[in-house]
Amino acid sequence: MKKNLLPCIYLKKGKLVTGFRGNSVISEEPVKYVEETVKNGADSLLVFDLSKGDEEHEQNLTILREITKNLSIPVIGAGNIKRSEDVKKLKYAGCGKVALNMAKQTNIDLIEEVSKRFGKDSIYACVDVEEEILNNAELIRQYVSGVILLDDSISDAYKDLIVTCVVNNGSYDMALKLLENDCVNGISGNYVNQNAEKLMELKQRFKADGLDMNLVTAKFSFEDFKVGSDGLVPVVVQDDATGQVLMVAYMNKEAYEKTIEGGRMTYYSRSRNELWLKGETSGHFQYVRSLYGDCDMD
Repeated sequence: MKKNLLPCIYLKKGKLVTGFRGNSVISEEPVKYVEETVKNGADSLLVFDLSKGDEEHEQNLTILREITKNLSIPVIGAGNIKRSEDVKKLKYAGCGKVALNMAKQTNIDLIEEVSKRFGKDSIYACVDVEEEILNNAELIRQYVSGVILLDDSISDAYKDLIVTCVVNNGSYDMALKLLENDCVNGISGNYVNQNAEKLMELKQRFKADGLDMNLVTAKFSFEDFKVGSDGLVPVVVQDDATGQVLMVAYMNKEAYEKTIEGGRMTYYSRSRNELWLKGETSGHFQYVRSLYGDCDMD
């Protein structure tokens, strides 16, 4: 099973706060904050809507739409779900998956309905104690595709489930121990947020310790390309989903290898005689076509 790193944000009154019980604002520009947080290798994004009323909920949904519009990675939405229409709103806002709070009976009662309406693959269960799994085991295994665990305690209750753990405090060793569990496919929370600038380095470290991480790999080395007299390879950059041509640029060996290593498209500027970054890949690598031959990157 591929292991994932998911930054986590908490939306409250149109701003980002520190957590469920935290009122400290960490950013008044959620879209910009998210772009900076996920650009260095995030596999997905977990969003909790902490709104209290309908007006605030709509405000947060508007922000969420802006966030998802600019991302190429999947988004999981959670919070303030009271009825099936709330799940639909989160889906329409761009969330590929929606997590229902298993501490609320109203959410438990909704699971079968929304699973049949939107598909099991779209529904997650959000739990903070294993009793919420044990008390609803049959329902969860039949109607949800994964679990968001607001804890770092994995037990046999989660066997045969796909679990993402929200880790707010902890060390590398603690994160590694969690990810080594067969049922855990990823970690989220402040631990990931705090390492946002070096997620690719963190993934490489986890890989070195035996985990199967979502990392950029290339089928060719730079030496496989025919370079020009200046040592550069012209490339056409395309969107991996639509095939749309995004730009034409150049790479030297250093730019190519930094692209693979760091997970961000890195090019060589002929006018400035230096490397420059453009965009981010976050597991959805932009397709690079050399003018001298194709170069698919997994």
